[in-house]
Amino acid sequence: MSETKKNENYKECIIFSDANRNVKDRFTINAYPSLVLVSKGKYYEFKEKRDPETLVRFALEDYKLLEGEEIPMEPNFFRSAYKSLGKV
Repeated sequence: MSETKKNENYKECIIFSDANRNVKDRFTINAYPSLVLVSKGKYYEFKEKRDPETLVRFALEDYKLLEGEEIPMEPNFFRSAYKSLGKV
């Protein structure tokens, strides 16, 4: 299950990883809740204090100070099989 809200400056998406295992595996989410911002082909994990002011500042400005990571390819059968063998 996921929920999406649009704003003129951003698009918010809440994803429940129990129902979206591919997203969990794709972004290697191991802790809950995990907050990830995706922008211009990269993703940024929020690791700061979880209060509204800090979260908004991260989403609008602070993420730009980070290097960001390339968005991983979507899982497919071969990638999943390879990963299950402990190779990825």
